[in-house]
Amino acid sequence: MLKKLLVFSLFIALISCQDDPKNKDNNSNEEQSKEFKDEHNARTALDYAGTYSGNLPCADCSFIRFKVAINKDQTFHAKYIYVDKSDEVFEDKGVYKWVENGNYIHLKASETKSEYKFKVEENSLLMLSQDGKEIDSAFKEKYYLKKS
Repeated sequence: MLKKLLVFSLFIALISCQDDPKNKDNNSNEEQSKEFKDEHNARTALDYAGTYSGNLPCADCSFIRFKVAINKDQTFHAKYIYVDKSDEVFEDKGVYKWVENGNYIHLKASETKSEYKFKVEENSLLMLSQDGKEIDSAFKEKYYLKKS
């Protein structure tokens, strides 16, 4: 009887020392999910290169007709007009960089030093405030540029 009790105790001790395979699976799934999130972003998942245009809100004109070409080589070319204020076409060219895990781009013009920030979405760009935040307004839809 003592022998059976000793064998049973050793068996219990061995089982309790093993790692829980369910726990291992959960940890590896969490790690895979985090890696997937880090890899799955606008930069890698969307066909973002192209020309986007729209009419942006303007404080002292009717609106700003804005058109920007985003190139795969991380350059951009923007043209815009202040409608009902001037007929002059303004242009900005420069480079952009990806920020925030590849979901946002920050455009910097080389000559005018203008800067633009956009959230990259499926077939559209959402213009952000200068501090890189989404504009909290009832007119948020007016800050979208659509891909053509």
